Amino acid sequence: MADCADLTFSIEVKYDSINFTWGGYDDSLQNYVSETMSKLAAMKDKNLSNEFNQVKEKLMNDWKNAYFQQTYQMMLEFREKAVYSNAFSKKEMRSVLEKYTYEQFMENLSKWMKNGRVLFYACGNFTEEEARAIGGKMWENLRMTPIA
Repeated sequence: MADCADLTFSIEVKYDSINFTWGGYDDSLQNYVSETMSKLAAMKDKNLSNEFNQVKEKLMNDWKNAYFQQTYQMMLEFREKAVYSNAFSKKEMRSVLEKYTYEQFMENLSKWMKNGRVLFYACGNFTEEEARAIGGKMWENLRMTPIA
């Protein structure tokens, strides 16, 4: 469905939040948001060992070779460590990930996104009512306890 309707989805993990971004034709977007959030919520009940191992291997290789990055990219890492108290170097993250197991991941996943707040922004060819419906469906699929 996503290819035909030119739908896109991306996740950006921040230090204090997670940004989900969807794009595409407005008549298909509400279903796409709903399906994506349903699949995210269902992850807790899936066997993700293959995905875990693939991502772990990729991150281990990326972080092992981080010192080969361009100088300006290394400076961004140093800037983040100076600005954010919970920022870690790639070397530090690699040493933690090395010992991190699939069982630990699944335990953490079961506690993921229990409480939260949704800030929803829609732009494009939507009425206010349609945008609210998409945001409401997203919140409904997350099933989180609201925080102030």
